[in-house]
Amino acid sequence: MCDLQGMHSQDLAIVTGLVSVAWADGRVADSETQVIDALLEAFQATPSEARQIRRYAQTPRTLDERIAALRYDTAIGMPHIQLVDNTPAVSGAATATSTRPRS
Repeated sequence: MCDLQGMHSQDLAIVTGLVSVAWADGRVADSETQVIDALLEAFQATPSEARQIRRYAQTPRTLDERIAALRYDTAIGMPHIQLVDNTPAVSGAATATSTRPRS
């Protein structure tokens, strides 16, 4: 993986994850390269960082390798990226909207 100093770690995760998605069909399209370049600009990557990411993007990548590369914060033992499902549980039972009898 790249060893970058200036980009925020979350921004780096977004860009390298996008590289993996871009490689999903076996090649990186020009439009995907343009998106990566736009993100590098938006995330204020230094010229050195941008070169490293572009070099990283030249080799086929997979999401499996990106997931395996996620680091854990050893100070608290929590992953930097967490998936949280806040979807309310559904019982499947119907609920009444009115308790007044019908006339």
